[in-house]
Amino acid sequence: MHYARATKGPGCRMSVVLNTVDQVLGAARSAGPQLLFPVDCITARDIVRARVLMEVDRYNNASAFADNVLNLTIPADEEHALNGPRRSRRRELNAERQIEVALEAVCKGRIIIMFNGVQVSDLDAPLLVTPVSEARFLRLVPLVGG
Repeated sequence: MHYARATKGPGCRMSVVLNTVDQVLGAARSAGPQLLFPVDCITARDIVRARVLMEVDRYNNASAFADNVLNLTIPADEEHALNGPRRSRRRELNAERQIEVALEAVCKGRIIIMFNGVQVSDLDAPLLVTPVSEARFLRLVPLVGG
């Protein structure tokens, strides 16, 4: 379901879900998180902010064991003894700082945002979100040697 009621009664606003896709050129694309917005007209800056806030929250609230969930191998006891104990808690990320870093990456062209198949050139231009809208984050990888 793409729409959900945010409030009831007259003048109620609808929320809209924006699907995101992550892709590195030359590699397979993967589904990114779904972002919920309380309005139907947003900006690319809003999309980046919501995405980073969600990722920082997930990172800061993840348990220490969550790092191994997707790994196919878990270090043996001997490796744990050699490497010492893992930190019980990772440093928390500062959400506002991470938003700045992400916006800088977009401004410098290291990440390109495609909204409904069109490259976003202005972070503050209004974008109309519909139930079939998609924001694609393309991460550009610098060439080795020049």
